[in-house]
Amino acid sequence: MVREDRRLGLLKGQQSPDFHDVKPSLTEWRRVVSAVETSLPIYDSVSEKISLNKAERARELGVEYLELAMNGWVIDVGVGPGASTRMLLEKGFGSIVGLDPSITLLRHASSVFPKESFHPVLAVSEYLPFRRGSVDAVLTCFALRDVLDPDASLNESSRVVKKLGRFVVVDVGKPGNLLARFFVSLYIRLGMPIISSILSWRRVKGNPFRMIVPTYDRLVSNNVLEESTRRVFGNSKLQSIMFGGLIVLTAERT
Repeated sequence: MVREDRRLGLLKGQQSPDFHDVKPSLTEWRRVVSAVETSLPIYDSVSEKISLNKAERARELGVEYLELAMNGWVIDVGVGPGASTRMLLEKGFGSIVGLDPSITLLRHASSVFPKESFHPVLAVSEYLPFRRGSVDAVLTCFALRDVLDPDASLNESSRVVKKLGRFVVVDVGKPGNLLARFFVSLYIRLGMPIISSILSWRRVKGNPFRMIVPTYDRLVSNNVLEESTRRVFGNSKLQSIMFGGLIVLTAERT
């Protein structure tokens, strides 16, 4: 059996076989974007409950790591309904770029955040429309696993962040430990859909949170993701929550 970390080959200009093999199709990607749009009225409350009240704390840990960039520019990649941007603003960050491929989600975020602090950009994380070394930090919460090309997304984040700038991923995790992975997978595939269905009933059409299951199935292990990030940024640290079912990955551009 080939170990995942030995199969990793992510250098600038190289593709990681692990990421490459699990890329979603364009149709699958569009379904994920549509699911987030559908969940908009209940996204924050349901997301917190299905994370067993750990998602907000994970975001807080990520935002705390970015405090050195408080007076600079921060990109919230996959801003979605705006939970992370709201936390950044509450902590005193004043120059936030909210990037998302959904005009629906950007319009929502633009309607609730102050124009002098929040700057919406319609784009995808694989092609960031910013100059090299032009921002102080990049934050992506519950979005990296959804992108079409995670390799390109990591490389682009590294490109636009200044030297010694910071990068944070907060997301669902896939533990390397097989026993932990079994229980996390059991919850994601069986427990989470039941809880989210109950919480979504009669509030939105269907259960948009079911799309978490296929995105989880495409995930590489936490160790592979950390190594990928380290190869691109130089330094990285992985913090596990809920036995690795939720992760906060931090990195500094060297």
